Amino acid sequence: MKRLKFCFVILSVLALTGCSHFGGEKLMVDRFNFNEAIGDSWKDQMLLNLVKLRYGDTPVFLGVQSVIAQHNVRGSMNMGGSWNQGPSPWAGALGGSAEFSNSPTVTYAPMQGKVFGKSMLTPIPPMNIINLIQSGYSVKPVLRLTVKSINGLRNITEGDSAADSADTRFYRLLDVMADLQRENYLAIKDVKEEKGHTTLLRLREPQDEGMRGKLHEFRNLLGLDPTAKEYTIIYGIATENNRQIAILTRSILDLLTNLSDYIEVPPEHVAENRASKSNLVTSLGGREIEPLMRIQSGGSKPSDAFTAVPYRGNWYWVDDRDFHSKFLFSFLMIVMQLVDTGEAPGSPSLVLPAGG
Repeated sequence: MKRLKFCFVILSVLALTGCSHFGGEKLMVDRFNFNEAIGDSWKDQMLLNLVKLRYGDTPVFLGVQSVIAQHNVRGSMNMGGSWNQGPSPWAGALGGSAEFSNSPTVTYAPMQGKVFGKSMLTPIPPMNIINLIQSGYSVKPVLRLTVKSINGLRNITEGDSAADSADTRFYRLLDVMADLQRENYLAIKDVKEEKGHTTLLRLREPQDEGMRGKLHEFRNLLGLDPTAKEYTIIYGIATENNRQIAILTRSILDLLTNLSDYIEVPPEHVAENRASKSNLVTSLGGREIEPLMRIQSGGSKPSDAFTAVPYRGNWYWVDDRDFHSKFLFSFLMIVMQLVDTGEAPGSPSLVLPAGG
């Protein structure tokens, strides 16, 4: 009997110990699993919408509003025993049961109506783009992706039938700005006023003769006052004076449509007029233009893809070994947040019970 009681005590302690660690362990597992699942679903959705745009289809953005994971653990234990004065000194029985259930609930909300219009069609504020550069993102991919023109110097629009509409000086400007950014000669100053904010680009005069030449070229390309050290950043095509920098930005839908031109759709789909023809510009004024990204296609799903989706009998993907394309694809998530719609944020929430 003493042995039976001892076993009961040990089993009870083990059961209680397991229950006490259950909540914390599930919190860690669920948090990272849902984090990965939401991230992967966003990548797949973005890629699918890019493909849809190339085929003239309607893009649909479905946001995850909330994730609720409810875990339940139930257990029972029973024990019985008897003592006899016979050949068998004692007899006993031990039994138990356990039940575990997981009932995750995910809430989705499509982007539509006024929110869709504002989010997708509103040009990105120049200040938000400048802040990205100021925070450390490279000026070249940021401006190539989000800007149509700077002080009249036009960027390439991939949907154009020819590169004649673009200005070779725009790409030279990106080279010069990248050099100035790398040496920290560009700074942003946000001035609060009664009517709002004024964004100023402040230039720090370098001691190095080579960098002074870069700064002179920067002013010259944009037609800026060579004696000024601060320039007002405005939205638009043209400036009112030579102390302003006018940035004409793209909308989210505009830049996504441009990126869809990088999809390698099957030639027969273009020949049958199912998808638009690519008008990628690979050179401009004798200068080679590096693609912003590459989206491949084929008849079967690749084994090593960063993200891959099926569409109309084909698979489309970004190769996991193409870091340049992966980086820009992930950067889209940040760019999507640059337009303030004035609506309440719809960030996903994750509710996990931590009790054992």
